[in-house]
Amino acid sequence: LVVDPGNFRVKQSVIIDSQDNINHFRFYEPDFDKKVDDKWFEFNEKSVKNYRIRDADEEQQQAAPAGSGSGAAPAAGSGSASGSGAGSGSAKTK
Repeated sequence: LVVDPGNFRVKQSVIIDSQDNINHFRFYEPDFDKKVDDKWFEFNEKSVKNYRIRDADEEQQQAAPAGSGSGAAPAAGSGSASGSGAGSGSAKTK
């Protein structure tokens, strides 16, 4: 994110994907007084052909059950935690 040092608002977003493609999103003269309607952010699952929810954690557990000795280590930054407490487990969202 590129921030305007005068008012600390985001003026540009630069996204680099895993194939080094770069996307620039620049925000010119945004209207901060205009109301943002919640309906703009509603998602209708039926409007998208072949929509489905995938739980990558569940799929990984099915592919390599616990104690299988696969020896695979979690990816860097995966946020894995041991023991009980906040952060362990997975959550599904729609």
